[in-house]
Amino acid sequence: MRKHLHNSSSGQVPVPGLHRTDEQRFRQRLLEKLAFPAVAAYLLLSILVSIRPEWFLFVQGVPGRDKLLHFIGASLLTLILVGGSTSLVLRRRAFGPFLLLAAIALLITLEEFTQLAVPSRTFDLFDLGSSYAGILLFGLPAIWLKRMQVSAGRRPGS
Repeated sequence: MRKHLHNSSSGQVPVPGLHRTDEQRFRQRLLEKLAFPAVAAYLLLSILVSIRPEWFLFVQGVPGRDKLLHFIGASLLTLILVGGSTSLVLRRRAFGPFLLLAAIALLITLEEFTQLAVPSRTFDLFDLGSSYAGILLFGLPAIWLKRMQVSAGRRPGS
């Protein structure tokens, strides 16, 4: 088996036995497998904050914590889901990736609106805005990078 050595100026570490396309496939499969657990973890954390708010008292003193956590949570969820989306989603339609961002925004919107029914939680449009900012600020560059990766991986004539 050949060893693939990356250009040392790129700062990447050589991976024995893996060709560049194998590495890309490995990363893609890993992100695909993380997509569902990421959504589940996001929703589980939201539920835990609702039913066990005392578990999260350690963040009470952090200024702007609520907005920051909404921003970080939505950003991470978006990066994992866009990274795990298949090239088919990115190539089929020009708006395919944006439907993915819309689905993430819908999920986060529903999660925020369910707080209206939970006594220990407070609905806040600024929380929703922080989440949307995370989706846009990380989702759009992630889509661009993913599309660049997909187009670079295409072979001439395919």
